[in-house]
Amino acid sequence: MTSKAQKFRKQKKKERETKDQLHIRRVATRRKVKEKKAKEAAMDIEFKQPAEPFVKESTRKAKAEAKDADIKAQLEKNIQILKALEEEYLNGQAERDNLNDEFEEMGLETPKEKLDYLKKKAMDQVAANAEQDKNQTNKINN
Repeated sequence: MTSKAQKFRKQKKKERETKDQLHIRRVATRRKVKEKKAKEAAMDIEFKQPAEPFVKESTRKAKAEAKDADIKAQLEKNIQILKALEEEYLNGQAERDNLNDEFEEMGLETPKEKLDYLKKKAMDQVAANAEQDKNQTNKINN
């Protein structure tokens, strides 16, 4: 081996060792900072919590009862909303069932046939509405 190659290898080895040492130092420093921040956060939580004022037991009970009443009222309101939504869903489901029954009576079985029928029905309705509008404008102009 030439002395240049040996020097180069020795230099690379030293660079790797230096990099490894720096990495170990950085990791240790980061760990220390992280532990310090965790301790500070724990101290903040422990000492920054406001002290509860001295409140009579009757006042505390009254506040708890008022809060319970508010919660109960909100729950009743939510139940009414849910019942209305359920009724709306059931009505929609009944309409869909009726429509499917109509399709079965007409002999429409595949989704494509059903969609084609609905498309044709919608186009007929649009045409009928357009004709009505035309008739009304003619009456107004006359």
